[in-house]
Parts: sequence; C-alpha cells; structure tokens
Amino acid sequence: MQTSSIALILPLADANRSRRTGAKATNLSRIVAARFAVPRGFVISADAYRSHLWAGGTRRMASAQPEAEEREAIRAAILGQPIPDDVWQSIVDAYERLSWQMGMPEPKVAVRSSAIEDGPGYAGAYESYINVSGLDAVGEAIRRVWASLWSGKAAAYRTRFGATAEPAMAVIVQQMVESNLAGTAFTANPVTGDPHIVMVAARSGETAAHYSVDLRDLSVSRSAESGQLDVDEALVRLIAERSILIEDAVGGRVQIEWAVDRDDIWILQADPIEEESGHFPVPWQDESDGRAVWVRQGSRPISQFAQSLVESYPAKVGASQRVVNGYLYVRDGDEDPLAVGEVGKCTALLNRYDRQIGPAIRERIAGLLKTDWKSAEWPSCARSLRPAASAQRESYAWMRLAESMSARSRDLLREVVHDEAVAQRLLGGVDTASFQRSALLEDMAQRFAVAERSGKLEKPDWWKAYRREVELFARDYGCAFSDPIQAVDPAGWRSWIEDIEGVFAAIADRAESVSESTLVTLHCAAQQDAAAAESRLLDGARGKSRSQTQLVLGLARGWIGAAAEAEKDCARASAALRLVLIELARRLEGAGAISSVDDVFSLRLEELVQLQAKPDAGGRSELAAKIAQRKHQAWLEGRFVAPDRLP
Repeated sequence: MQTSSIALILPLADANRSRRTGAKATNLSRIVAARFAVPRGFVISADAYRSHLWAGGTRRMASAQPEAEEREAIRAAILGQPIPDDVWQSIVDAYERLSWQMGMPEPKVAVRSSAIEDGPGYAGAYESYINVSGLDAVGEAIRRVWASLWSGKAAAYRTRFGATAEPAMAVIVQQMVESNLAGTAFTANPVTGDPHIVMVAARSGETAAHYSVDLRDLSVSRSAESGQLDVDEALVRLIAERSILIEDAVGGRVQIEWAVDRDDIWILQADPIEEESGHFPVPWQDESDGRAVWVRQGSRPISQFAQSLVESYPAKVGASQRVVNGYLYVRDGDEDPLAVGEVGKCTALLNRYDRQIGPAIRERIAGLLKTDWKSAEWPSCARSLRPAASAQRESYAWMRLAESMSARSRDLLREVVHDEAVAQRLLGGVDTASFQRSALLEDMAQRFAVAERSGKLEKPDWWKAYRREVELFARDYGCAFSDPIQAVDPAGWRSWIEDIEGVFAAIADRAESVSESTLVTLHCAAQQDAAAAESRLLDGARGKSRSQTQLVLGLARGWIGAAAEAEKDCARASAALRLVLIELARRLEGAGAISSVDDVFSLRLEELVQLQAKPDAGGRSELAAKIAQRKHQAWLEGRFVAPDRLP
C-alpha cells in the first residue's frame, strides 16, 4: 500500500488534526502556536501506522477488541516487519532535517506515543522512549510504540473505557532537552480538585521536591515529603505561571511535563485534566440555607457591580438568592403550591401589578431611556446611577415574583381541570410581551426579505425609515436575555440600544427562514383552540365549580402575561442601567482613571456613585489597585467548576 508522504510526516506546529496525529501531538501543536518553548520535532501520523499494518498483513485483524491471540499476532507483525519503504524514507528525511536544525549528527530524541483515542484515563497505557539516537534506534522505537497499542495493558484500558473505534497510533519524535532539572505541574490539586493550587514536582537525578503555588497570593509551599533538592521559588512560580497560561491553549486544566536548561522552560507534554474532583467550598452562614436546594443561574460568576446589586435586593427576593464563590444561586422550590382559597388574594396582587406597580416601574425606566447621557454633566450621570439601579432591582424582583406566580397558578389550573393536556390548551394563545416582540421581529424580517427581492434596500428613503423603525423597536424592548444571569448582571453583554446590529442580525436570521405559517397565524389558531377548550370545559361545569375554574383560568392567563411584561421591564431597566454605566465608564477611561470601559463592572454601586469625574494621581492609583484586585478575584472565581445545584 503506497501512501502519500504528505499524510505521513507533519511538523509539530502543524499537527492540529487529532484524528491523524493524536491528542498529545495536537495539544503540543497548540502550545507551539501559542509561542511557548517546545522542543523541535515532527509527528508520524496514524496513516503511517496503518500503512505498516497493511504491509504486515494484520490490518483486517485490528479491531477495537481483538482476542488475545490476535493482539499478539499484530504485535509480532509490527515488531518483526520492516517499516514500508515510503514511510521509512519520510521518517529518514524528517530525522535528517531535525539533525540539520540542531546542528549535530544523530541527535538524541524522545519517541513518544500519541494515540488517536487517548485521555487522562489512558495514562501509562502506551510506551514512550527517551535518549534515542540514530536512525536504526529511532525506527526500532517507533515500532515498539506502535506495538504498545496492542499490549494487554492497552487492551484492558480500552475495555474499561468502552472504546469501540479501531485503535490507531501517531508518534511524536522530539529533540531531547539536555537538562539537570525537569518535572511535572498540575493546574489544580489532583487530590482535592482545588483550582487555586498549582502542584509542581521537580526532579534532578535521584532527588526530588514537591511544591504547591497558591494562586490567590502566589505563595510557594514546599511539601514535607520533598527530598534534598531545593528549587528557587521564583522558578517554581514561573513554572506555575506557564502552566496556567497553557490552559488557554489546551482548553482547560492541564498536566504538563517540563524541563529547564540555560535558555528557557521547555514544555515537553501537556494533557488535559478531565477527571477533576469537585471543589466548591460553601460556607453557609445560616443552617437553613444548608438544608435548602439552590440552583445556579448562568454559567459564569457575576461581576462585583452585580454582587453589590444582589446584596441590596428587596428582602423576599434577597432571601431566595445567594452569591457563592461569585456564582449566583437561587433557592429551588421554596414556594408552597397555590390553594384555591388564595385565588382572590393572588388576583388582587395581579391587578395591583397591572394597574399600579407595573406602570410606575415603566414610567421610571422610560425617563432613564429618554435621557441623552452623552450630553449630561458628570454629577447628573453619577446621581442617576442609584435610581437606575433601583429600577433594575425592582423590575427584577417583580419578574422573579411574576415567574413564580405564573408557575404556581398554572399548577393550580392543572389541579382544577385534572388534565395536563387540557390545561396546556387553555393557556395557548395568551398575548404576551414576548410574543409581541417575536411577532414584530418576524414582521420586520418579512418586509426585509420583500425589500431585498424588490430592490427597495437600495433606496435611501426606504432604508432610513426602516432603520428608524428598528431603532424604536430596540428602545422599546431593550434586549432579549440569552442567559438568566443577564437579568442580574449588566456586565458581559450589550443591549440592542447600544448594538443595533444585534437586532439586524436577528432580523436577517428570520428573513432566511420566512414561512407561510407566521407567528400571528399560529397564535390566532392557539387562541381559537383555547377558546374551544374553555367552552367545552365550562359547559361541563356547574355552579361553584364553574366560577372557580373561570377564576383560576383567568389568574393563570393573567400571570403568564404579567411575567412576560415583567421580563420586558427588566430587560429595558437593565439596558437603561448599562447606558448610564457605560457613559460613566467612557468618561473615566478618557480621564485615565480606568484602563478600559469594562473595568467599571469591577466596582460596586456606592463606589461608582462617589467617584470624582477626574480623580487625582492618588485616586487613580488607589482605583487601579482596587480594580486589579477585583479582577484577580473574578479570575479565581472563574476557575471553579460551579455545580448546577447545591448542596
């Protein structure tokens, strides 16, 4: 079987296709691309291994789980058969090129396994060789690495992890680093899973030392089990720092192998740590909190600014939320089911929201949104932060309450009608703010598609009027939350008012999938179906049962609409708060008080309110130190793997 040499040998920097070069080689190529010091080398792809199998006549036996006799036959063929000429010539050319680059004949190399199916669980399953010199020795080491794929140990690992794909092996050939000091590093404690501790092990000859670096303050601790070897703490910190930076290249926690020579710290290998122990300390201050179930909101820690908002939420909402290691958790199932006897009280609350509270919140938000913050004086902007934050807090609190009442009233309706399917039909077609938003987007998308086909898009007057309509839509709705954390944290996203292109992107997506069955058509059909279901249900009910059903149905529909309206209010309030914050941040950045607009989210509400427009040199220095410390804290929080639920 002849194989193109293009597929046989790849420079280490180009070994970025794991199905041909294996996970270890792919990770090294990423580290090379990130400009870390990695010894020169090349990768013999899995295509070369397969070519060798074909030449030995064992390719057809190489299934995922062959019998022991077949494994031994494959191993014997790999070790006893010369490497095919085309494969061997490619290896010779690559080794000689490496020899020329290093400026020495027959350089010493490491010949390492890079299995196509690999991972932390396969550690020690395959063989690797170091200090290999000369072509004959390199060829022998390559065959031994290939053969290790079929050892009893490797077969046991594949059985343990349920591997079903045919195994294959790439091989890494790398320059040996002449070093008196080498070791490993884990970017999380492998025993406890603590992501704030980097474990560094060093060895020199027969002596070894073990260190831990605390990422909170970069302090270095030496293990009591260490031998006589003493490594400079600055070097230990530098190894820990390199390890952390390599996480970005590999995509998560890593275990690295390193070596030090006079020139640099060399990265010999980097593998992801996939089997992390759960480490998420929860210091409950109240015993009742520890007994409750808490559900994580969003996938990231919330900003310092958001934490200051959460701490000042109204008592009922605040009691049902906790910030744990920077992540927001909401108490799950802390509301009792609604009883029929509570319908009157809940209806009164709904009416009060619809007629008084909701309109008052909207009036405050509208005032914030119509203000031209870019032309406002600093004192006016700073003073407006508190009312903007207050509007956001209150709208969020009512959104949470309305969502809870909506869920509880739907549950009560299901209990009253005794039929899940009927309850769902009864609640179809409710006019909500979210439906209206989607319907408007669909209408704009349809008109955009028609204008594109008819050539109206090229007419300035049409486009100007259309864009104005989109801008009004953006101001009316503020944004659509794509993550529940956005309703709490104004950091990390942009409103439609700031980024009108976000609306146009949504319109364009809908314009590409416009169908004959519009949302309005489907909504009307759902309304008719709900009306028919209601009529049949009430026709079969009499007296108190009939009136009770009508009250519960009205309550459920009312709270569905109120929840959508409250979400819209919260989106607009969050957008308004961002407008004030971003304007303050822009001015602080212009005055040299902060280095970027996003730094404003590292500050708490009261700290921002009290800031001067142009802090003096001492104030700028103090502010920079505070922001740096808060950013470091946020980075530490982001290293936790936060559980979905507590406890």
